[in-house]
Amino acid sequence: AYELGTGDWSSDVCSPISLDGARFDLPKLTIETLAHFGHDTPRVAYASVAPAAPLATLNSRLAGRAHKAGLRLEKRTYVPHVTLARYSRGAIFPGDLAQSFAAIGRLRLTPFQPSALHLMTSQPAKRGHVYDTLASYPVTPDLTT
Repeated sequence: AYELGTGDWSSDVCSPISLDGARFDLPKLTIETLAHFGHDTPRVAYASVAPAAPLATLNSRLAGRAHKAGLRLEKRTYVPHVTLARYSRGAIFPGDLAQSFAAIGRLRLTPFQPSALHLMTSQPAKRGHVYDTLASYPVTPDLTT
């Protein structure tokens, strides 16, 4: 899924970045390692997704369309990942998290072929975040992988 972040992302707002007819070639993806966002105060635990290069290219392509449509996106480094958990401030210590991730080690999950790209938004809510799918687009498998 491609997350636009928080804000007003109704279908009316998103229509200028319509991706209808766009083709998305993606290789098989693999869930690889555990990590967290928030160096001193972990906010989110996640599993990284590889290969990162084609996903970064796709991210740039989608961000470019959004920018041309006049939409403002959050300025942060793109990290392909699957969110596993969100933490409230101070709920977990970085050392504990790092120790737990080290004990698990590298993940060895079977690669998978995405079948669709979902354009999503997340809104903070009282108990976490609410994710909404704004649109879905089929993915063409990259047969070279």
